[in-house]
Amino acid sequence: RRKTEDCEHRDILHKANTILWATTIHDMSMNMVTMTAPSHGHPPGPILDLAFVKAAVVLNMKPESVRPSSFQGFTALVERNLSEQFKKYISNASPEPIPGLDADVHAKAVFLCFLQHVQFHFSLGKVFVSDYQG
Repeated sequence: RRKTEDCEHRDILHKANTILWATTIHDMSMNMVTMTAPSHGHPPGPILDLAFVKAAVVLNMKPESVRPSSFQGFTALVERNLSEQFKKYISNASPEPIPGLDADVHAKAVFLCFLQHVQFHFSLGKVFVSDYQG
């Protein structure tokens, strides 16, 4: 059963706002790493080119003055479909890679853990992106 239009709209906008902030925090930390890495010599591992999946909010609404009583608008969050198999790199419970990952996936997870530390440090302990997956 669908939520009411107002409730659905509010929930989707909340999710979209969270994606916007997480993307911004991720991009900020990636920019910091790529800008400062050359001045610190050779990095201990590759600097990966990772990004969040793009998302958009889709609305179907009508003003109350022209809305039929049976009309139910909708709000949806649309994301790009990933073609690769879904992988979880870091859980919410620990700032470490999930145990048992393949070597290449583990290397990505270690880099994402490093980004979490960068985010935590530069936000003075206020924020970091958790539960990296993709």
